[in-house]
Amino acid sequence: MNNCEVCNREFPYKSTLAIHMRTHTGERPFKCYTCHKQFTQESHLAQHKMTHTGERPFPCDECEKAFVKSSDLRRHVRVHTGEKPYSCDVCHKKFADSNNLIVHRRIHTGEKLFTCELCEKSFTQQSGLIAHRSIHTGEKRYFCDLCDRSFFDRYKLNVHKMLHTGDRPFKCEQCDSSFRTNGELSGHRKTTHVDIKPFQCDLCENRFTKSSHLNKHKLIHAGVKPFSCEICSKSFTARSDLTRHNKTAKHLKLMEASQNTDSLQGGSGHWALYYTSPQCLIIMFSYSSHWLNNFGDFN
Repeated sequence: MNNCEVCNREFPYKSTLAIHMRTHTGERPFKCYTCHKQFTQESHLAQHKMTHTGERPFPCDECEKAFVKSSDLRRHVRVHTGEKPYSCDVCHKKFADSNNLIVHRRIHTGEKLFTCELCEKSFTQQSGLIAHRSIHTGEKRYFCDLCDRSFFDRYKLNVHKMLHTGDRPFKCEQCDSSFRTNGELSGHRKTTHVDIKPFQCDLCENRFTKSSHLNKHKLIHAGVKPFSCEICSKSFTARSDLTRHNKTAKHLKLMEASQNTDSLQGGSGHWALYYTSPQCLIIMFSYSSHWLNNFGDFN
């Protein structure tokens, strides 16, 4: 097999591995000579050219939208059916698109494969890196074909285009309202349906405003704790609980003790402090038996 040296994915042929490597290197050798947009594969360029010719061979039976690719049509149909066939095996959140599930899983693993070569900031998906690079260059690579607006990333372009098409794929399950983005829908729920909790747990009497909140709650009954502390290995059902844990409890004791290490007698330990993010301070201490006697174990 042919393995990617960056993410270790396996490919049956060297040619498919070479195409995949472009997702890490950013190489886009196939260029559209109409708008100068570039692509990793020739087939992607051929599909893109249809956006200039207006050709959309895959129409939706439920609405007037049509698509360049059959896969885009299949994803779109799920807007009408509400189907979400892809489920996270950690938190059970469901997705209409398998690619969204792949990206979501990186929340649990902490995996960030795409790194900016200018500032070393890392991202869970390539689109995030591409959009970020525009901050350094000032280039707005995504152009609306219906007006003169341009954008740093494809997501903002797609949301903008909904102003032209009237498309509102995020529907409120408690009323007939619909929205362009999930963020707009969340804001609507908080302001309009603040006291309505239609989702009840079948194992207890708790009720929730969103199905995703119910799914997270069910982890408590299942005993699943996907978020672990890097210092003491204690696990939590929700990320917010881990964040609170990192700011309180015995972590504060560690941080306070780090300022008074000179008062420790007979210890041979030393401190090494590493800031991996504003939220997480990893304190590595090679401690002696004196430290354990005074402060105990952190499990």
